[in-house]
Amino acid sequence: MDPTIVTIAITVGIILIASILIRLIKYRDLPEKDERTVKISNAALSYSWFLTLIFISVLFWVDYLDVVEMTVAEVIGAIYFVMIALALVFVRYFSWKGDVE
Repeated sequence: MDPTIVTIAITVGIILIASILIRLIKYRDLPEKDERTVKISNAALSYSWFLTLIFISVLFWVDYLDVVEMTVAEVIGAIYFVMIALALVFVRYFSWKGDVE
């Protein structure tokens, strides 16, 4: 196995564990979820899902027109990154906005 992949996996694992611990310490007195946070999360994931489908369509045309040559691993990595990044952006946006219409 490539040592770079192992290093990246270990780094991601450490970051995830650290972020969970920080969140547990920082927000331990607050409720985990209420109606507002569930509503915001559902809307954010819906928007993320829709825009990810658009991104997948763009990737299809990029491949079909031979604009960029990408491996399967690169495509899946890009899709995961876009989906998670968009979900986080929309959660932040709807939380900042205050509510979902």
